[in-house]
Amino acid sequence: MSQVSDSYSVHARLLPYVDQASLQNLINFSLSYSIQPQVAPTRIAMFLCPAEINDRSNTSGNQTYDPSNYAANYGTWFAWNPTTGETGDGAFGVNSRFQTGDFLDGLSNTLGIAEVKTYRALLHDVGAPDIPNVPPPVATADVIAYGGTFNLNLAHAEWVNGMMVQTGMTTTFTPNTPVNYMNGATPVDVDFVSSRLGLSATKLTYGAVTARSYHTGIVQILLMDGSVRSASNVIDQKIWRALGTRANDEIIGEF
Repeated sequence: MSQVSDSYSVHARLLPYVDQASLQNLINFSLSYSIQPQVAPTRIAMFLCPAEINDRSNTSGNQTYDPSNYAANYGTWFAWNPTTGETGDGAFGVNSRFQTGDFLDGLSNTLGIAEVKTYRALLHDVGAPDIPNVPPPVATADVIAYGGTFNLNLAHAEWVNGMMVQTGMTTTFTPNTPVNYMNGATPVDVDFVSSRLGLSATKLTYGAVTARSYHTGIVQILLMDGSVRSASNVIDQKIWRALGTRANDEIIGEF
């Protein structure tokens, strides 16, 4: 995934493996998805959960986009340092290409993709935290305290978009954890990102982009060995975060 904010997503690179090679053949990966209108509006049924209640296209500027319910795992909390090129601890990373040997935890112990809800509210671009090695927040209130710009329907609305807030997730909080931001007098469940990928040449990106679904008590996940599992809302946070890392020598077992 490129650091450029309008670069293509993991989903776009997976197209040949989901019987969409002809669509990928239309893509010029050296150009912005925003100027390739034949690709972005395409609805990929496999990228959407049948339970999703907001299965609809959206328009931004002169371009139409379709969302996705499945997000790539960027890791625990930290995602990107544009100055050093350091990436997060997940299965996918900005400007990174991992081999099987990079998954020291084992492919069966590493989260690859998890469910998210489309058109999520987002708190973003506050520019903090902006120093290395900030530990992941303990409570959702710690995230809300950072602040940022609030947008009601910005996240997970464009499957072509390589930004973490569109096609990624983190394991900061366990599945379906409410992260409530007060929009006036109304609490709104939000995702958070300190700086959206590619919008700053210097600011670090941290994100609490939570796995969510419309299934009672669970989200569906794909492990890097190709197996599909259900992760409970009440999964232990240590286990959930361990699943999100690729190389911490953590053996998860049953969960």
